[in-house]
Amino acid sequence: SDGSTYECDIQKNDIGFIYIGTLTGVDCLRRGATNNEQRPEWTFTLPESGKKYAVQSSPATYVSPNMQVYVFVCGYDGILYILDGLKNHVRHKMDLRGPIVSSPAVDRNGTVFVLTTKPAKVYAIDGVNFKTLWSSELDNEDQAVSSPAIGSDGSLYVATTKGKLYRFYNVTEEVLPTTLPTTPVPTTR
Repeated sequence: SDGSTYECDIQKNDIGFIYIGTLTGVDCLRRGATNNEQRPEWTFTLPESGKKYAVQSSPATYVSPNMQVYVFVCGYDGILYILDGLKNHVRHKMDLRGPIVSSPAVDRNGTVFVLTTKPAKVYAIDGVNFKTLWSSELDNEDQAVSSPAIGSDGSLYVATTKGKLYRFYNVTEEVLPTTLPTTPVPTTR
């Protein structure tokens, strides 16, 4: 690791690995017999890591029914990297043509949801077969910087900087965006 983590959102799965997002990519640690025991397994560094803040989000993981581990890493350069979670290997990468600052979300079927900031656009991607299932542009004058969330009924929720909340129903079949009234949350720095 380069010694700094942007967001230390630890993703655990049943295979015993921990994936930590850093400013330049992802560190993979193998869990030991106790929770306090971890050892470095591999590090993935984005090609754009020479730029400050190449990664501004946490990785997300998916374990398929046949125990294949997929790690999803979003680069600020708009590239979604799909890694083999057991090895330091890029399975696939997709150019989503817009900066990505939020973490991806993955549903129980391996569909990964990614937001680009400007233009504000949501993508649903089959994370195992590397195909875009659908995409939807949000308000043209808005930005999406928060991470998407998946509800208990499978709905996808996306918030924007102008305080709009979009909900997508039956996301793998059809997209029905709904703007719900919200009050923007003030940010402090």
